[in-house]
Amino acid sequence: MVLMESKKYWKFTVLPISNAEVERGFSSMYRIKTYSRNRLLTGILENLMMISLNGDDLPQWDPTESINSWVKIIISVSEI
Repeated sequence: MVLMESKKYWKFTVLPISNAEVERGFSSMYRIKTYSRNRLLTGILENLMMISLNGDDLPQWDPTESINSWVKIIISVSEI
């Protein structure tokens, strides 16, 4: 941690010990954004990366909650 003095306040700068987390992020992005899926919007790519990096393992994942959420969205859109 580096302490830098400013005129109005003290500012702390924290340097990461390792860039492993950043490398995992880039690896995840390269796995998701392939040649055939190169037109993914930024928001969709971000969501897919978040699931890839922080999501449950597939054998432990219960899709019931997600399916119910999608059904509610479809019903609310069809009522408009």
